[in-house]
Amino acid sequence: MKVDELIELDIDAVNGSVFPLAAGYGIIYNNSYRRKRAYIQRLDEHFHPVADPMPKVTGAEDPRVIFHRGAHRVWCCHGDGKGMGYGTLDLDHQHLRLRPLSLRNMQRREREKNWCPLVKEGRLYVVYSLYPELVILAVDEEGVHEPHLAEPSVYLHDWVSRNVDLEQVVHLGGGTNYVEYRGYNLAVFHVKYKNLVYDNYLVFLGDNFSVQRVVPVDYGEAIFAGARLQQLTRELHENGKAFSVPRYRQKLQRVTFSSGLFLANGFLHISVGVNDLTTVVARLGLDKIDSEIADISRPDSG
Repeated sequence: MKVDELIELDIDAVNGSVFPLAAGYGIIYNNSYRRKRAYIQRLDEHFHPVADPMPKVTGAEDPRVIFHRGAHRVWCCHGDGKGMGYGTLDLDHQHLRLRPLSLRNMQRREREKNWCPLVKEGRLYVVYSLYPELVILAVDEEGVHEPHLAEPSVYLHDWVSRNVDLEQVVHLGGGTNYVEYRGYNLAVFHVKYKNLVYDNYLVFLGDNFSVQRVVPVDYGEAIFAGARLQQLTRELHENGKAFSVPRYRQKLQRVTFSSGLFLANGFLHISVGVNDLTTVVARLGLDKIDSEIADISRPDSG
């Protein structure tokens, strides 16, 4: 499924998550490749910044944002993925309230990253894992996360066996927040390979969080040709050592890290971090989503 348009943001936003506001948009992101600090910024209707970045949060990375019960809820990983933070974003007072994430009836993994929130029937959940086990956490009013569902997904296991070379895979999962559309929850997740190439896929969750369909998302070659991306790539190679940038960062060539999702104006908008340097907004027409949903409903659809 090829996207219809790419919009490169003219700020140095690493793996930014863009979300709609009453007027324009907001974005939460990390700054360039130099420091692990999260910033929040307002954007106009054309995705241009209209104000300076709001106060930074040190140590927060790879944010996910979803709007629920009048507030923007935010998940960030901390300490190179060794912890998770959860909180609310107060745009009026320019403040991001993050606290260590609270778990109940669950053992924390050594490395925690890329928790993907969704709202279903008015309640807040997080997709903790897609594969090899589909794990859904429920979030209560106090922000406590606990297991709601943990089971293998027959559909996803079958899809992986036919489409993914597991011997070359580093990670399968992560991705954006989920959005509700025509009875499904949609998100984009990634498959990360050992050669540091990412593939992206649109997943359709149906009733009881069951995976109904997985469709490849094609951002096209143009996503790697943006002027700001090229400029920061040159700067990274020239100054990376001075900023103690890990060597693997200088090897990134085809990373498309989808981290935000929302519906607006007949399009599914996907926030995509490119090579850990810039953020692009990709637009995918809802007519393409409708076509997939129509195909799911056919008796012999697979």
